[in-house]
Formats: sequence, structure tokens, C-alpha cells
Amino acid sequence: MADVLKNIGGVPVLACGETGVPLGGGSGLQVVLGEASTQGARAIAVPVARLSADFFDPATGIADTVQRTLAARKLPLAFLGDRPAGANDNYMFFKDIEALTAHVQADKAA
Repeated sequence: MADVLKNIGGVPVLACGETGVPLGGGSGLQVVLGEASTQGARAIAVPVARLSADFFDPATGIADTVQRTLAARKLPLAFLGDRPAGANDNYMFFKDIEALTAHVQADKAA
């Protein structure tokens, strides 16, 4: 699946596909940011399959850099899939896009 814009609870979310430039070191973040900007996304959901192998390694600082960059642009980030080793509770993980959608809808209903 390619990166697509989905309306989740009234929020345009860039739902990244499982294939594409890995989010991590290099140009991955810029590619995702460009796509989010082009499509008018106000949040981003990335499958864990799309993360570089060292994404959550504290020695690389990649996860923190990505999180800070997106926070500065007011773009919330959610990961789709199982929580990888090394990922702490500062990151939102959902089984899939349906679980993210249910979370957003429940949050709006509360």
C-alpha cells in the first residue's frame, strides 16, 4: 500500500504504507514530511515495518529526533504494529489503522 491520506475522526492522517523509504537515518523523514505536507496531513501513522533497524536504538537518537521534528511541526506520530524492543512508553503504538481509528473515536466520545 502506498502512503494515503485517511480521515480519522475528522483528522487528516497520512497513513504510510509498509513499503517505501525507511523512516530513520537519511532521507526517510524528509520524504514522509514532504508527503504529509503535500497531502495536508495533520498527523502521521507509520508501520513498524517502515522503520530503520536502529530506529529505537538510544545510541542513534533517531526516534527522539523524529519525534522532536514532528512535534515542532505539530504532527502527532503513531506507529502501527507490534512494539519493537527498545521502544519506550513515549511512543504511541496501535495494532493497525483500525485500532488507531477506534482509539481516536473513543477519545472523541469521552
